[in-house]
Amino acid sequence: MIRIEKISVHEFRGIRDLTLDLKGQNFAACGPNGTGKSGIVDAIEFALTGSISRLSGSGTGGLSVKEHGPHVDSRNKPQQAFVSLDVVIPSLEGKKATIHRTVKAANAPTITPNDPEVQAAFNNVKLHPEFVLSRRELIRYVLSEPGQRAKEVQALLRLDDVEKLRTVLQRVSNACTRELQPLERAESDAITLLLRALDVPQLTKSSVLAAANPKREGLGLPVLTVLETTTSLKDGLATAAAGSASSRIPKVQAAGDLVTLKDALEKLRSQAFDEACTTAASAAAELGKDANGLSAVSREALLRSALDLYDDKVCPVCDTPFELYAAEQ
Repeated sequence: MIRIEKISVHEFRGIRDLTLDLKGQNFAACGPNGTGKSGIVDAIEFALTGSISRLSGSGTGGLSVKEHGPHVDSRNKPQQAFVSLDVVIPSLEGKKATIHRTVKAANAPTITPNDPEVQAAFNNVKLHPEFVLSRRELIRYVLSEPGQRAKEVQALLRLDDVEKLRTVLQRVSNACTRELQPLERAESDAITLLLRALDVPQLTKSSVLAAANPKREGLGLPVLTVLETTTSLKDGLATAAAGSASSRIPKVQAAGDLVTLKDALEKLRSQAFDEACTTAASAAAELGKDANGLSAVSREALLRSALDLYDDKVCPVCDTPFELYAAEQ
């Protein structure tokens, strides 16, 4: 709230030049029609808000402050049409301030002192222009039907734009609700799948790390110690895979190698191989009992003794002649 100490009006509306020293007191303007009573009210509203409610809104026929704010004799000199208010701001411990506004620069008033507290006080008044009500507006409210008085109050308090904004925000809220529902379902499904993949009862940082780190260790990846919104359980996997790119093997060669490996495994499962292993184990056990014999055994003598065990001179596992095997060894 502010209290007006003095008002100066120059070439504004129907007033050529007027200064009123109000000393912060309440006042009333009275006089015959056309003597400038409404011009004083318009001047106060213009100084505080930069607009005149009687020249805006529906039913004004395109009137504007720029065209109809200056006095008729200064219509082409909007810079000479101005209003100055000296005010006291009780909320700032009675601090005094001045606001000066011209029609030419209606949106750029000069405020003294130009500090944040004073600016905030004037901005607060500008946001509540309902301090100016015309007789026509009051009579319209008094004569309105009970069912229409809520709308009339909105019009009196300049709440029409607030109602429009409320309607827009409600539409935005409804649209967000419709878009949010499928996203919430997708989130729920993703959580369910993640719990199932990790085999954990609930989705917490500790449970996710406890389930993921053993698998990362098996892949040779470092253990995760923290789990943030930007953390990926696959961190490091792409780098490791790129660093260990293996050469391609033809399918025919791979199939042939698998067949050979399978045949070798089958021979290892044969009875002849089992018997050979048993004989070798028994001979090794007997040999182990003789310390002198152990010191005399050499690799060549052991191989020659092994060759004497088989008449066919062929390894039962890989079909390699023992003489060739011994020479390779």
